Amino acid sequence: QTRTERKPKVEIYTAIIFLDSMKPRAKQKGTFFIRNVGGDYSKVLISNPEKWIKVIRTESLYPGKKLPMRVDIEAIAPERGKTVGSEIRVRVDEAEASVRIELSTRKKR
Repeated sequence: QTRTERKPKVEIYTAIIFLDSMKPRAKQKGTFFIRNVGGDYSKVLISNPEKWIKVIRTESLYPGKKLPMRVDIEAIAPERGKTVGSEIRVRVDEAEASVRIELSTRKKR
C-alpha cells in the first residue's frame, strides 16, 4: 500500500469583516480565525495589510500548536463618506486563503 500525504488546507472564519458607519479617523477592531483542515504543515504566514489596517495580535488557541489561531485587527477609518476594502492573505505552507475587510464611514449630515 502506498500512503499519500495530505496537503494542508487553510480555512478562515469570518471570511468578510464589515466595519460600518465609522467616524472619520476612528479605530475599530475585528477578529478572524485561521484553521487547518488538511494535512501537516510547517509554517503560517499572514500578509502585510494596507496602511489603514493593522494586525494587532495573533494567538494560538491550543498550547504548543500554531493553528487554530485567533487574529485581531484594527482599522482606521478614512474621511467621511468613503468606503474602502482590502484583503489579508493567509498561507499555511502552500495553501492560501484570505479575509476581506470592508470599511465605510458616515456621510456628512
